[in-house]
Amino acid sequence: MDRQVAQADFSLPQTLTVAQAADVLAQALRSLSGKPAPWRIQAGGLLQFDSSCLAVLMELRRRAGDSGVELLGVPHRLRSLADAYGVAFVVETGAVSANPPTAASGDTGR
Repeated sequence: MDRQVAQADFSLPQTLTVAQAADVLAQALRSLSGKPAPWRIQAGGLLQFDSSCLAVLMELRRRAGDSGVELLGVPHRLRSLADAYGVAFVVETGAVSANPPTAASGDTGR
């Protein structure tokens, strides 16, 4: 089946807070093991979440390597939370590598 029209490789649960984070990460890694990246992760079902959700997504991006993760259905509130924490790259749509954008190389910090 063409990856462009394929279903998500993993769907996040409705609730992803600190209480569920370790279990959800373990479940995601089991589900995604052996699947080619970019991993397609459905986030549209998220209803209740905290910054732990961002931590789980960052770890999944790290584990996916340079091919990254493709997030689907990212809720507006999750985008706002990522913006507030300065990690908007975590919830960008499309395939995004594990590495966040960096400052321009000409920045001397003066």
